[in-house]
Amino acid sequence: MKNSTNFYKLSGRTLPFLYLSGLMLYWLADTYFAINSFNYVSAILLSLLTAQFFLKNKILGLSLGLVILVSSVIMFLAVISEYYNFKLLNAEANKLLIYGCLLSFGAFVSSTTMTVNNLKRINIRK
Repeated sequence: MKNSTNFYKLSGRTLPFLYLSGLMLYWLADTYFAINSFNYVSAILLSLLTAQFFLKNKILGLSLGLVILVSSVIMFLAVISEYYNFKLLNAEANKLLIYGCLLSFGAFVSSTTMTVNNLKRINIRK
C-alpha cells in the first residue's frame, strides 16, 4: 500500500511538469519550424519549468502555476473565438475545437495541480 501511495504522490508532482514542459517544447518547436522565428516566451517558460523541477522553489512554483493557469483559460477562450470565426463548421473546425480544448484543459489541470501542491507546501497559517 505504501508504494502505491508514493507513486500517486510522485505522479501528482511530476506529471504536471512533464505535460507542461512538453507543451512548451511543442510551442517552441512549432513556432521555430512554422515561421522560422524563435519564441522567447516559450523558451523562458520552459527554462523556468525546468528550474522549478530541479530546485523545487515554493514561490516560483506557485507563481508559475498561476501564470500558466491564467494562460490556459485565455487559450481556451481563444480556441472558442477561432471556432466561431469559421463560416462553415466542417471537419477542420471540429478538429481545432477538439485539440484546442484538450490542450488547454490539460494545461489547466496541470497548472491547477502545480498551484495546489505549492500552496500546500507554503502552508500559511494564522
